[in-house]
Amino acid sequence: MPFDRMPTELIKKVFEEYMSDDAMLDGPTGRLVSTLRLGLISRRIRAIALSELAIWRTIYLHWPADVVEEYFRRAQDSDISVYLDTFQGANSKEAAQANRARWGNVLRSKMGGIVHLDACIRSAACGEALSDAFETPAPHLQTLRMALGNFKFCHDRLFSLAAPKLQAASFDSRLIWNLVPFTSLSTVT
Repeated sequence: MPFDRMPTELIKKVFEEYMSDDAMLDGPTGRLVSTLRLGLISRRIRAIALSELAIWRTIYLHWPADVVEEYFRRAQDSDISVYLDTFQGANSKEAAQANRARWGNVLRSKMGGIVHLDACIRSAACGEALSDAFETPAPHLQTLRMALGNFKFCHDRLFSLAAPKLQAASFDSRLIWNLVPFTSLSTVT
């Protein structure tokens, strides 16, 4: 039976297996390429892939802005894992400034749908530009991983102290974090 004629449920299972192949999805570029390949098989397969929310729920903010926006739209702004490495995505001072502004805007506007956030903020300029975005309440955030350089950050007002579902957090930072308000935290490293 040709792949294109398989029942939709089986195709979705194949997608699930395909998207769980860590070797193929290694890093942001691998994930982006692997995801977009699904739309090249046939019209039917593309339609199924576009409707499958789980495919779109892992987003790297240093991808091009239109790609990031499309992934958020396809994931319906819910149950999203966001990755940000501020060392990626810019080759000029102007591009770096534009990226910092864009990343901050995305985090402020989409924080309500993020369940996992992995951020590596490497410079004081990035920390300053993104600090207020990390003061946005995160009502659905469950896991957090933060790696920060040695600079000021919103460590005492993280998520405006409103992340009621936060269960696990990992910090690579010299800052002292106010985690007392996060009563649902069970694991902190």
